[in-house]
Amino acid sequence: MSLFGQRPEPDPSFTAVLANDTTRSRRRLADNQHVLRETLDGDEEVHLIAVEEALNSRVVTVTSGRLLVVRKGRTEGSYTRDRITRTRLGRLPNGTMLAFVDGAGLMFSFLTAHTADRLAFAVDRFLLTPPVRRTAARDIPELLPDYYRGILFATGKPDTADNIVALVELLSQMLTSNAAMFFRQTGDQATDQSFMARFKGGGPEERLLHVVDDMIDFLWDWNPRCHNALRTFVRDARTTLTGPGSRLWRYGDELPRGLWESGEE
Repeated sequence: MSLFGQRPEPDPSFTAVLANDTTRSRRRLADNQHVLRETLDGDEEVHLIAVEEALNSRVVTVTSGRLLVVRKGRTEGSYTRDRITRTRLGRLPNGTMLAFVDGAGLMFSFLTAHTADRLAFAVDRFLLTPPVRRTAARDIPELLPDYYRGILFATGKPDTADNIVALVELLSQMLTSNAAMFFRQTGDQATDQSFMARFKGGGPEERLLHVVDDMIDFLWDWNPRCHNALRTFVRDARTTLTGPGSRLWRYGDELPRGLWESGEE
C-alpha cells in the first residue's frame, strides 16, 4: 500500500520492454510511469526500460530519440543522441554491474550483467547507430577469396571453386553458431530472427560465395560489442582449420560439402 491507497499496477506496455523484470523494479516502474507518460512525445517509441534495484532507484528509458532518467516521480534528465558518444560496462568489487553512458556522464548500477548489457546495447542500437552512425567501419578484410585460398594452401588443397564453396559453407555454419550465442547474451530475439531469415540456406543466391562476409557486415553493424569477437573468430577459425586437428586433413584434394556435419574440431 502507498500513502494514498493502492500502489498502481505497472503499465503492460512498459513491462513488455522491462530489462530486469523483478518485483522491486516493477514497483519502481509503477511509481514513476505517470511521469514517463507525461514526458514521452506522441510518436516516441519506447525500446527498453531498466530500473536500478536499490533504494530510490532510477528508471532509465531508451526511446527512439533519447535516454530518459526519472526518479521519485520527476524527470532527472533527458539525453538526446548528440549528447551520447559511447557506452561501457564495469563491475564493482561487490559484484554490482555498472553501465556507463559517456558524453552524458551517466553511470547506472544493476544486480546482473544481463541488465547492464541490455541497457548498453539498447543505447548503442537506438541512440548511436541510427540515424547518427558512430559505428567504426569494418576493419576485417574481405574473406573472399584470399582468406579461403590461404586455408587451402596451408592444408595442401587445390585452389578450386568447389573447395572454396565447401569452406564458405563451413565458415558460415561456424559463424551462425557464434551469432546465436551473441543474440542469446543480449536477449535480442528480433535481430536473431532477422539474421536467420536473411541467411537461412546461405542467403540470397547471388551472394552465396559472399555469405560469411555478409554475416560479418550484419553483425558488425548490429552491435559494436561484436567487433572484437568477429576479429577473434576470423583469426581463430583460420588457426583451427589449418591446425593439426583440423577436419580438413581427413580429405584428399576435394573437400566435400557438409563439412559442418562431419564433426566439430
